[in-house]
Amino acid sequence: MATRASSSRPSEPLLVLLRDRIREKGLTTSELALRCGLDRASLKRELAGTEALTVDNFIVLAQALDLDPAGLAQADSAAAVTPAPEEPPSAEPPPPASRFAVLPDPAPAAPDDESWEPDPSGNVALQALRVGFALAVDIFVHLDVRHLRESGIPAEVLARYPELLPLRFPVKFHRHHKPRFEKDYFGCVLSFDRLYPCELPWTAFRQVELTLPAASASPPANPAPEPPGRPVLRVVK
Repeated sequence: MATRASSSRPSEPLLVLLRDRIREKGLTTSELALRCGLDRASLKRELAGTEALTVDNFIVLAQALDLDPAGLAQADSAAAVTPAPEEPPSAEPPPPASRFAVLPDPAPAAPDDESWEPDPSGNVALQALRVGFALAVDIFVHLDVRHLRESGIPAEVLARYPELLPLRFPVKFHRHHKPRFEKDYFGCVLSFDRLYPCELPWTAFRQVELTLPAASASPPANPAPEPPGRPVLRVVK
């Protein structure tokens, strides 16, 4: 009985779709792992296809990337049987312009990629925040209040800061902030009197500070001798 040879793993189309969606979202592997509560190294191997992607992890990733697992599986099956037909030109009107000012496209590479280099001509605030979340350090920012009227931050909070709004992103709450690096804004969840989903336009960022973790104190190479007369514990038979 003849068998049909396969040129790639059956899961490869799903991995390709996941990787494309991650690039569309502008996420790094570290940010996605933090958002999903997964190990970064394992996630990187799973997305590369060198380690099996479990069903549980696939569902978590699909939810984090706003993908429907059932629909994704159906699309993959249809693509494997017949090529997608060419779509006729759409008669729908173009999407409305963003309410945010358009900044240069972010660098395509991610901070945790070996080939990544900072781009001074790109979106500096986006790159700085990506590095902060990827390195898992405390982040402190100052935002121009004039650009935050439609950000989702409560009006009573903005009223207390006439010029610059200070915000802190402690590393222990990074996962709960649910950071999203969109082209025109930084999406996150902020806590005031309750939780607020917010969209902070990149034009509002005036300062981004990263707090380096304290270096662990190493013991001295030659510890000082014990002072004389100090009581000691002695084992007596």
